[in-house]
Amino acid sequence: TGQQTWHLGPGRAFIEEYHSAGEPEFHGHGVIWWDGKAKGFQALWCDSSSGCILLSELGRWERDRFVLSDVRDVDGQKNIFRETFSEFTPTSFTQTLEKGPSLDKLTTILTIRATRIVP
Repeated sequence: TGQQTWHLGPGRAFIEEYHSAGEPEFHGHGVIWWDGKAKGFQALWCDSSSGCILLSELGRWERDRFVLSDVRDVDGQKNIFRETFSEFTPTSFTQTLEKGPSLDKLTTILTIRATRIVP
């Protein structure tokens, strides 16, 4: 379990703060922004276990899903990461993180079912 907070940033930016109370405790901070020159969304993610990474691919809308992805060479092996935001309602969404050696061999590593908490 954890808590995820989203804020509007400057321009067309969104800021995500994430904290998981598991063992080990995990903290993350993400920024997603529209890059008019590249005509897509850029994404930066920093966390307590891996440091910071600027995703290599532009984020985009695929029908009713928002998709972020990254392709890297890790120890001579292709590593694909994909994060999909879907099932949007006024008070919730689903966030699915996957990774693998190719798009047809992605494995889900985390599914977040986010629900709005009204103060």
